This record gives sequence, structure tokens and C-alpha cells, in this order.
Amino acid sequence: MNTKREKNFETWYFEDWHHYNKKRIAIQKLYYAVLRWATEFVPFNLMDGKAKIALDVGCAHGYTVELLTHLGYDAYGCDISRLYLCEYARDIASSLVACDAHKLPFHEGSFNIITVFELLEHLNDQHEFLDNCFRCLKPKGILVLQ
Repeated sequence: MNTKREKNFETWYFEDWHHYNKKRIAIQKLYYAVLRWATEFVPFNLMDGKAKIALDVGCAHGYTVELLTHLGYDAYGCDISRLYLCEYARDIASSLVACDAHKLPFHEGSFNIITVFELLEHLNDQHEFLDNCFRCLKPKGILVLQ
């Protein structure tokens, strides 16, 4: 977050306009359903995170990180906005990283699953982003995009 103006925009966008803080359960139910559906098409059960590491890119308030943790994953999230990470996701702040999605700061082969919900359309270079995601996935890792 560089300026007061940017912080004011983010507050307006996510709190005043979208009211994300009031949609936690609905958001988690939607992404749970997406993961359950995706399990039919991948080599492992996405609903069982035991001994698996997950990353949610564009995690905002951390709702998907909480969901993945509940499913048993060692779950992490990243978002470009320090506002979300500092003010809205305090309960899981130790699992969150502030970064640009185009430059994911994780080692090659770090994650069994990477989730990306409602982010791709906001990125300047989707190809660079996807290359970074695939670099961070373990062999046979799963990228779930919505």
C-alpha cells in the first residue's frame, strides 16, 4: 500500500461496495463446492489436505486459506494488498505473504495445490502469472482457477 488514496480505494472496493466481510460463509461454501467438483478431474482428493501444502493467490481476507486449513492443508495465502493482510486477516496473518502475483516469492515445487479465485482477470500478464504458478507447483500438483 503506497498511498492513503490507494487504501481508501481498497476500503471502498472491498468493504463498502462488495461487503466481503459479510460474505465469509458464502464465499467459503462456493469455493468448497468448486474444490469438491474439481476433485473428480484430478489425481488426488482435493478435500483431503492431510500432508499437503496449499497456496491461495489473491487471498484478500484469507477466507480460502481458512477453508484449506480446515480441510487439513498446511495453507498459505498471498495478496498484493497489505490492507487485507494487516487489517482483515489478522487471525491467519502468519500464513500470509504480501507480494505481486506476477512474482510469486516461493521456491520451485513448493505446493500440492494452488487456488486462484476471481483474480486472473485483474492481472496484467496472465501468461507470466501462470508460468509462476506452475513453477511453484510440485510434480502432479493441481492449479484450480476460477
